[in-house]
Amino acid sequence: MEELEQLRTTLQSTRVEGLKTLKKVTKSAGKRVRNIVQDESESDSSQEKDDVEGDKEDEWSTYSELDDVDKLIKVFLHYTNGESIVGEEKSFVKQMIDKKESIRDRLLGAAASNLLLENGWNYQIDINTKLCLSSIVNLISPESVNFLKTILTPLQFDSLQTTSSVPLQGLSEQCLKTFDELINDR
Repeated sequence: MEELEQLRTTLQSTRVEGLKTLKKVTKSAGKRVRNIVQDESESDSSQEKDDVEGDKEDEWSTYSELDDVDKLIKVFLHYTNGESIVGEEKSFVKQMIDKKESIRDRLLGAAASNLLLENGWNYQIDINTKLCLSSIVNLISPESVNFLKTILTPLQFDSLQTTSSVPLQGLSEQCLKTFDELINDR
């Protein structure tokens, strides 16, 4: 019985930590996407466009002030809008795939390789791509863990697993019970 309670507490802690992490990155990711879309719509309204591929080349030249993540998010937005990835965008995506120095590079590279898939995505590829673009490492979901094992080196994966999170502080048994009831009601 004690083992079951410990498992339940661990599961609750994991859920709370996952929600905290998502809350932290959601705001910054939302601002980043909003700024990218806003910049893109401003540049679209200020230019007349004739040739789709030529336009992408012209548009790409205005991305010079963006970092790699922002550029990749723009490509992602084009991909999800059904636009083809050509020219400079395609070269950039291939460059990102080859960049494998850090964990972040490998996450972005995995997202970039998914942007070149021509047959569309299934649910898991969609989730993995969005997590990678946000530099979120999900060690809770078995599917995500298996995916991470395919893109990270064993040393990188081990370093993620040994990274400790801040233990829960200030949550009473009543709060945990209420949280658990809320989660189970959904």
